[in-house]
Amino acid sequence: VTYPIMATSIKKNGIEKRKSERIYELKNALAYAKAIVNTIREPLVVLYPKLTISSANKAFYKTFKTDAEEAIGRHLYEIGNKQFDIPLLKKLLEEILSKKRKFNDFEIENNFISIGHKVLILNAQKLKIAGKDDQMILLAIEDITERRLLEKKVEVEKNTVVEQKHSLDLAQQKVDFITITSHELKTPATCIKAYTQLLQMEFAPNANAETKALLTNMNAQMDNLTHLIDNLLETTEIKGGKLYAINQV
Repeated sequence: VTYPIMATSIKKNGIEKRKSERIYELKNALAYAKAIVNTIREPLVVLYPKLTISSANKAFYKTFKTDAEEAIGRHLYEIGNKQFDIPLLKKLLEEILSKKRKFNDFEIENNFISIGHKVLILNAQKLKIAGKDDQMILLAIEDITERRLLEKKVEVEKNTVVEQKHSLDLAQQKVDFITITSHELKTPATCIKAYTQLLQMEFAPNANAETKALLTNMNAQMDNLTHLIDNLLETTEIKGGKLYAINQV
């Protein structure tokens, strides 16, 4: 008579033991999962139910200057002086709850009360919980503020280099123009100098004082012009580092 009772008792004990073992396994798995999440450097937060914070990792608390006591059980938009009360973020998360399963690489830029100006990349995934109507949202946040500042700095430096190169190109063009022009002027100046000296040799002996003065002045002015051209050539040679040969036609 006692056999069926004993069998039932043994069966019941076996079921209870399996349940206990299953609960123990689940607890270990949960602890293991939490340990992994806490080692992730990017902030992670679990929203359940209806955008209420059910858990978050250490990076989340550290980044947004909050703690579990303030965050757990509260709506995401309420924590940290409502620093997440961002209309576009609210719209995205509400769309996930109603329609989509996830969004990726959504960038927001905001002046947070506790941490200042930040540029963040958000990724969210909706997770189905067995036996529950409400769905869990896993929200991952990446702070890319430094990256954006570096990108802007690189862009500014790049533009500066381009502007400097443009300025150097213009300066080089000016130097080249002066060099070429000086060479072009040197030949006719030398010819005029020679013609002036011939005129002095031809007419000076029998010329009146005014003519002699004009020829002497012309010769002196040609010397000044030749000296100026030579100075221009020397200056442009130093700046440009090269000379241009002009082919005479």
